[in-house]
Amino acid sequence: MAIRCRTCNESFPTEEDYGLHKRDSPSHTYCWHCDEDFRSLASLEEHYAQSSRHAFCQYCKKHMQSLRKLEDHWEDCHHWCASHEKFFQGESDLAGHYEEHPDHPYCDACGCCCSETDIYEHYDNTKHPECDECDQLFATQALLNTHMLIAHNHCPQCNLFFRSISHLDTHFASRRHQPALVTCPGDDCGRSFHKASDLLQHFQSETCLPYTKLERAGIVVESPREDSSPRSSSSSRTSSPQQSLPAHIAS
Repeated sequence: MAIRCRTCNESFPTEEDYGLHKRDSPSHTYCWHCDEDFRSLASLEEHYAQSSRHAFCQYCKKHMQSLRKLEDHWEDCHHWCASHEKFFQGESDLAGHYEEHPDHPYCDACGCCCSETDIYEHYDNTKHPECDECDQLFATQALLNTHMLIAHNHCPQCNLFFRSISHLDTHFASRRHQPALVTCPGDDCGRSFHKASDLLQHFQSETCLPYTKLERAGIVVESPREDSSPRSSSSSRTSSPQQSLPAHIAS
């Protein structure tokens, strides 16, 4: 018995011939995978987008190899948050969403918030400078240098460690270092000081970008305490935690 196509008013001898007609005819919008015929291209694309049998991007009108590939494509091209299954209008909107929701991962060193997939790529591709004394990561080398200077009383020129920041100041004031300068790592600052303690007071003034970073991280800027414990020499590396936290600028 012949099969009649209601759309085209044509007859076909077999189901196979009728199926080939629906697939190939420009009069039909047919999903071969699901064996469904749709009235319009928009209806077919809506079917692709809503059906779990299709990995279809409704924005690019393209099919992907798998649903996982589709989500990767959305994250890369369409500002998609997989955790909340939500699209955003632009990169800045997505970044703001990441910052507002604590369930998203972020980088301790530079504060970058992103998806779980992207955070691993961020760690692989971004080699943050690391403190050899406490294993903390920093956004820039300048921030690490300042951390070493204040938190670990370290002279970068001589690679020496001192008992306290006042001992470091005395070392800077020696003939060997005059006129030694330490520079604020703030992006919009760049002021230089003759003493590490002066740099610390600069942070305490709350007028510079590093202090803002410290404040956001919940770190209180305090004056360093004098370390009364003896050391074998001024150049020995410390194995105990330092008392001062103000140079954890990149946290």
